[in-house]
Amino acid sequence: MRRSLWLSTAVLCASLAATRRGFAEDDPGMDAAPTAPAAPAAPVADAAAARTLFERGEVFREEGKWAEAAKAYGASLDADDSGYLTHVRYQEAVIEVGQGSTLVADYEANLKESADAAMRLHRLRVDAPALRVDALAALLKASPGDPWVLLELGRAQLSTRDLSGAKRSLEAAYAQKPDAADVLWLLTETLRRQNDLAGARTRLEAVVKQQPDAYEAILRVARLDLLEGKHEAAMKRAEAVLGMRPTYLAAFLLRSEAASRLGKLEDARASVDAALKIQPDDPDALLASADLFAKGAGDEGLKKAVDLYKKALTVKGVSQLRAYYGLAWAQERLNLLPDAATSYREASLLAPTDAGVVNSIGVVLLRQKRFQDAIVQFKKAIDLDPTAPEAYANLGAVSDEQADWNEAIKWYQKVLALKGQDRNVRALLNCAFDYEALTTYKKAEDLLRKAKAVRPDDPEILTFLGDNLSFQKKWKEAAKIYQEALKLDEKNRFAWRGLGIALAQDSKEDDAIEALEKAKALKGDDTTTLVLLGSLYLGKEDLEKALAAFEAYVKAGGNNPDIPVLIDNIKKELEGKK
Repeated sequence: MRRSLWLSTAVLCASLAATRRGFAEDDPGMDAAPTAPAAPAAPVADAAAARTLFERGEVFREEGKWAEAAKAYGASLDADDSGYLTHVRYQEAVIEVGQGSTLVADYEANLKESADAAMRLHRLRVDAPALRVDALAALLKASPGDPWVLLELGRAQLSTRDLSGAKRSLEAAYAQKPDAADVLWLLTETLRRQNDLAGARTRLEAVVKQQPDAYEAILRVARLDLLEGKHEAAMKRAEAVLGMRPTYLAAFLLRSEAASRLGKLEDARASVDAALKIQPDDPDALLASADLFAKGAGDEGLKKAVDLYKKALTVKGVSQLRAYYGLAWAQERLNLLPDAATSYREASLLAPTDAGVVNSIGVVLLRQKRFQDAIVQFKKAIDLDPTAPEAYANLGAVSDEQADWNEAIKWYQKVLALKGQDRNVRALLNCAFDYEALTTYKKAEDLLRKAKAVRPDDPEILTFLGDNLSFQKKWKEAAKIYQEALKLDEKNRFAWRGLGIALAQDSKEDDAIEALEKAKALKGDDTTTLVLLGSLYLGKEDLEKALAAFEAYVKAGGNNPDIPVLIDNIKKELEGKK
């Protein structure tokens, strides 16, 4: 590429031209007035100097210091302008500091003087991906098999989500340039998006095997580890990268994510804090910090998360979609429902075809009991993605809130009819509860047994099934199911209470009392447990215990009008025995 292109970017800062004469801050030539040579001399490539300057640019880039990065990459190109990735990095840095239009003008001016193929590719890369695909395809016809054209075509196809096209282009480029970093990174990203994690890992690990200090490849393998649930491995790889690049923000953030998934929230926080010390306004670090506070779920953490999401929204380059969605999520959990609805709507404006965001708007409206408004949002979400179950289930929840059990059942059945959703536990349970509300107990039982098959070790589902069998007066079966639940969770008071009822109905009063006493120990003011205990003790003529249970029932707020009469009668009978 012509040197005039790089020299004309001096507008980045006043010292850029001087910097090209010597990048080190103590270069005695930094402040010297430039002298024009008698005649232009052909540049002599200095690959070692170019590499050193490129590495400086990488460090500045990792720290978000884009002006410094632009100077370093530019100086690297002056030393040796054959580095394709250096051109890409320089372009990225110049655009980040707001000089993209100047750069485009330089490309255009130089292309008028020379039809340099590489310059043409760099110029095209500034255009929107959808606009450059056809131009790149035309270039490829003129230069069949050119690896750099294939690279840029693959880059554009990846950006337009043409994953199969991107893979073809990048595989062809990789066959010729397996050592070109951009080719490898874009190819592995394409494979990742196609869910071919094994293919992406194979290529990256081959690089790491040949170059143990290939920090970028190591970090990309760590990202694959996260996707595959190998969180400990991801954390160790991120730490290895930080050993090589102590200021690499991406490595700090990946380490934080891995630590968070391992439940090591203090480690996760320390990593994010370290990233923010390096770059206080880094948008990804701010969002990661907000996410961590939000995960704490306590009110104080959620309030801090709200403040951080709002701060992130003022920072250039932040993912506004992620920030607005996170803000809405935190506001919803703080019960700031109108604010949450507003933030979800802002997120929806940024992603108008995202059914999940639209569904979230509906959830907040539902919580405000704005039923008709919620229905509009849920139906819109279904239109956007008819295969997603959440909006159908939420329409069922709207009907549940309005006690329209038949309508709710219709929506839950629609969930269960979706491909792959026949084992949707939420739909199975809610549909079962609605059938029970209609006293259609057998249909409810069938659904609860399906839920049990999906989660055989869930004590709550077993308890729901036990309750259903009790509704049908299948006392022996109910007792057996409650006992299964208690083997999984001996502190399940509902299972103890249900077991007590079932045993009492099966004429096993002593066992029933034992079960109900355990339920009472777990919640001493449960009126149902207390009145049942009182009745059982009264039946066994244990008047003192019956009196204690009935009095506790009244104290807990029980309002059965017969109980005070029983209490008076028991007291009189006890007085008569004295």
